[in-house]
Amino acid sequence: MKRPKLNIERLSGCDSISGKIDWFDYSKVVREQVEIEIKYEGYLSRQDQELKHINQLDRIALPEDLQLSGIPGLSREVLEILEKTKPETLGQASRITGMTPAAITILRVHLRTKQAA
Repeated sequence: MKRPKLNIERLSGCDSISGKIDWFDYSKVVREQVEIEIKYEGYLSRQDQELKHINQLDRIALPEDLQLSGIPGLSREVLEILEKTKPETLGQASRITGMTPAAITILRVHLRTKQAA
């Protein structure tokens, strides 16, 4: 079903998909919705995980007194971006053009180690 050229109509004769369901009792709109959910389940699941990750980053505050220049591993470009934009959270920082996933990870690790100390 997840393959591009397959759909409920083409697979309706297969026991593994049809079973006791008479797919043609349902409207075409319902059958199409079922196909869409099956075909895109992986993408939707991945998107949900990404949203959860973004929400976690939005909960991590960047202290106003954070000395960015003292954080090893951040490039000059990233330092300039952060000093110019002054994001309040790690989530905001992650959405700034020019920020790299590596820079976000470095900031996150730095904040954790600072918090643990």
